[in-house]
Amino acid sequence: MIGIIGAMQVEVEHIKAVMTDVETETISGIEFCRGKISGKDMVAAKCGIGKVFASVCAEAMILRYNPDVIVNIGVAGTLTNELNTTDIAVAKSVVHHDLDTSPLGDPIGLISGVNIINIECDKKVSSLLEKCVKSLGINCKAGVIASGDQFVCTTERKNFIRDTFNAIACEMEGASIGHVCFINGTRFGVLRAISDGADEKSHMDYDKFVPLAAKNSFEVIKRFIEEF
Repeated sequence: MIGIIGAMQVEVEHIKAVMTDVETETISGIEFCRGKISGKDMVAAKCGIGKVFASVCAEAMILRYNPDVIVNIGVAGTLTNELNTTDIAVAKSVVHHDLDTSPLGDPIGLISGVNIINIECDKKVSSLLEKCVKSLGINCKAGVIASGDQFVCTTERKNFIRDTFNAIACEMEGASIGHVCFINGTRFGVLRAISDGADEKSHMDYDKFVPLAAKNSFEVIKRFIEEF
């Protein structure tokens, strides 16, 4: 079974629209849609914006449906000149850019208890996602995707995240989903279509480019499902 999690309705509506044999169930206020795409068993959910909603969704999905893999889809701000709006970032690893216990002597981003900063995505999942993006002729870059409970829209914060974590994109859910998958031993991947530049000027384009970016994300994940 393949699990798909998106933060917003625009990120998962295309997935739900092509599912067959759909059954729905609500857990912790989140609607899970179970069905099939291209003959593959699927479960998809809109978790809501931010790391807490994303974590609740991922844990519920794992405990209730036991998916073989979870892919978090959605949009992100670019942190590199190599990715522009509607291009796609594929995570090799994810980090919490707003997790900071450095006053205690820890490096910024360290996850206490598991003592890592970068949560590695499943290599085969990430490679297949990247292959699917390229097969559609969409510009793509793979690397670190950083998550935090803030909409990044200043050059200062953008540069901090990029320079601290060598990250290529920033958003608000991927690291928390990866964190939950890591502690549960569930394979995962993160796919992000670029919606804005994560700075003072280009974040104004967010509303304009989100639907286009989400559509690109859907096209990739549909191909991923077919080939997984």
